[in-house]
Amino acid sequence: MVLGYVAAAYAALTFVLTYPAAVHLGDRMIGDGGDGLQFAWDLWWMKRALVDLHTTPFHTDAIFHPSGVSLWLHTLTPLSGVLSLPLQAVLPLVVVYNVFVLASFVAAGCGAFLLAREETGSLSGAFVGGMVFTFSTYHFAHARGHLNLTCCQWLPLFALFVLRALRRGRRKDGAWAGLLLALNGYTDPYYLLYAALLGPILVAAHWRQRGNTRAVLASLGGLDGAGRERERQPGLLRQRRVVSGEVDPERVGVRDPALARRRRRAARAPARPEADEEGEGDEGEGDAHDALVVAAGSAAKPLQGMGREGFEPSTLGLRVPCSTN
Repeated sequence: MVLGYVAAAYAALTFVLTYPAAVHLGDRMIGDGGDGLQFAWDLWWMKRALVDLHTTPFHTDAIFHPSGVSLWLHTLTPLSGVLSLPLQAVLPLVVVYNVFVLASFVAAGCGAFLLAREETGSLSGAFVGGMVFTFSTYHFAHARGHLNLTCCQWLPLFALFVLRALRRGRRKDGAWAGLLLALNGYTDPYYLLYAALLGPILVAAHWRQRGNTRAVLASLGGLDGAGRERERQPGLLRQRRVVSGEVDPERVGVRDPALARRRRRAARAPARPEADEEGEGDEGEGDAHDALVVAAGSAAKPLQGMGREGFEPSTLGLRVPCSTN
């Protein structure tokens, strides 16, 4: 029920942000008049090969006749072609192409929404996350003529089921992750590569949260050069051991710049007078402050290196389609 409302909201936003594309589905073609015509031909050729000729779509004699040419290395987007077959049976090719471009914004938004809700548990935060993902400048730029890259909805769904399989240990989630990996590949080889790179990173992040360094290194392809893992402790325990002085911070991988600066200033500062008999010294306060510094530094560590990406609205071009006959 919630997903239906979310999809309706993304559909309304798609209508507004791509206007007037939705009111010209039959007499205009979304794009810049370049590669979009090729991808419309791809949809037509999949129907022609599978329905009319009953042959493989990965070779055609419709170009370079009579010898023809292989389409194995061509951006054929076979998944989109197969999914378009029912629509091509009842709708003109131009309408089918436009529907696929516009529907990709709704589908990608819903996929990112499900992933964000899985990670945050917040409906509003997940809705904003899905909106940022699907209405990004990347998506608008490729919607002007690259149908293969416009259909990016399978990538967040792949990440979602990889995380579910890791956390719940269910074979069903693993099977869905494998299927979505294949769907990314049949959409475009780029997305297959992205998913293949993303999978091990998600596995490593999962084991990192569980404090299993050996599993992290194994998921990324091996251990360190000496074949040994460094001593690791779960985050809060590691911080307490550093503050209390039980272990050296460099040994356990804690490198907090604020804490390092405090220690350098303390080493250069003159010795302070001892606390009086009534216990007015601030040693306990200093230890507590150090603990807060370490905790804050560790909490902010995942944010280090993140840039501030801009978000600007884009407009889809409209072009009169060429005939595919």
